[in-house]
Amino acid sequence: MSAPNIVNVSSIIAGWIALVPANTIANVLVNNGAGSNAVVKVNSLLITNVTDSSVPTTVSINTSAAGAGTNYRIAYNIYVPSGASLQLVDKGNFLYLTEDTSIMVTSATSSALEYVAVYEIIS
Repeated sequence: MSAPNIVNVSSIIAGWIALVPANTIANVLVNNGAGSNAVVKVNSLLITNVTDSSVPTTVSINTSAAGAGTNYRIAYNIYVPSGASLQLVDKGNFLYLTEDTSIMVTSATSSALEYVAVYEIIS
């Protein structure tokens, strides 16, 4: 299915998700499944470091909702300072996820970064 016409929508559902990866591999933060008949608009992505050391992170858009496709980095190896937050996406530079795509996040240190995304499912 192609992406819906976002000018003439029948539904906009707001949501949010939080993730604290307990590993150092790429994890799916937000996904839009194949056949969803929807577009996911990511309005905010906040990354907070809860440790005493700077921690690098990578954030990518993946060509598969399950994260099994190709990653295209929107942030690569950006260090989040100790006790600080990084606003990577906001209302002024939002992202659209079409069907069968996802946002992947990687932290170089387990359980060090908290990722919070706010989104709308548009169908």
